[in-house]
Amino acid sequence: MVAVAGNAKTDISDQKAATYETESGQNLYDYCFLKLTKLNQLQLPLTNDQIIDSIIEGVRDKRTQISLRGASYKTFVEFAAYVKTFPPVYGKPDIKKRTLDVSVSNRSFKIVKSLSSPNKVTRCYECNEIGHKRHTCPKFSAQPSSSNVCTVCRKAGHNENNCFKRKKVNQKTEHKNVNFLVTNKNSIYHKRAKIGNIKLKCFIDLGSECTLIKQSVADKLQLNLKQINRPVELFGFNG
Repeated sequence: MVAVAGNAKTDISDQKAATYETESGQNLYDYCFLKLTKLNQLQLPLTNDQIIDSIIEGVRDKRTQISLRGASYKTFVEFAAYVKTFPPVYGKPDIKKRTLDVSVSNRSFKIVKSLSSPNKVTRCYECNEIGHKRHTCPKFSAQPSSSNVCTVCRKAGHNENNCFKRKKVNQKTEHKNVNFLVTNKNSIYHKRAKIGNIKLKCFIDLGSECTLIKQSVADKLQLNLKQINRPVELFGFNG
């Protein structure tokens, strides 16, 4: 976020001008001129680069900021024309920003572009000290063991054999295998045929356009064979 601080008392409207940022879904071209209007209300001798830099800092989308900083502009008009090509922006403000100093006569203004959020403090509720949690507390480790306190997660009410943390680890490391087993042979299309007094084993293919027979079976049946003078194409199950 952008804030204005100075030796002299700053008007609230001037602070709002410096802290103005894009809203979610706002047209970037409209934001550009609204930001320019609010910066002009500061009545500071800002250079062209400072104005463009302040406008870019107010863009909440980080990737859009990078794209805007990667281009070069000689004038604000060129910058605005480039901004017009961007879609509406969506995103959260970036708290890591820079600082811009501006001096006006005997007054010194600082446009601060970073307001760091307080770091989350980790505190142990066993010893009330900062820097670690209860399950890593050295004082807790020094205490005599109890059958009602888990040695894995350091919580009371269960032991290490029933600890949910250990169960989670075991679930992650457990390997599950799925086997596909065939116990019964499908014999629907395997039939026995009888031609005359000769019994044969047959395979019935409902999609076949011809019938195939082995040479040995043909000899056994004493069939009259006729040779054809054109090639025969055979296709298996895989085409």
